[in-house]
Amino acid sequence: RLSPDMNLLMVVAVAGAIGLGEFFEAATVAFFFSLSLFLESWSVGRARNAVSALLDLAPPTARILYDDGSEADVPASAVAINARFVVRGGDRIPLDGEVVDGAGAVDQAPITGESA
Repeated sequence: RLSPDMNLLMVVAVAGAIGLGEFFEAATVAFFFSLSLFLESWSVGRARNAVSALLDLAPPTARILYDDGSEADVPASAVAINARFVVRGGDRIPLDGEVVDGAGAVDQAPITGESA
């Protein structure tokens, strides 16, 4: 796909500087552009790692509460919509949900970074 973007703009800027005989300017533009691409890829990598670390916070299983009062651990991906699951004190919360019985508090510091 031929669509103009910042890469084309940088090529035009470097070629224009070379055409005008300003080799130092061309080298400076090329250097700062390559530095910006490096910093962009580095920051995207850090953001990707941060998101994957957040996804790793959720446990892989959920303790489902059945209508007869029994409980069973099942993979979080296999939990049906509107199923009831139990979260005990100190447990990580495996799924989004609504508190229908009991009360408690949730430590959100690993997600919000508040402790840092």
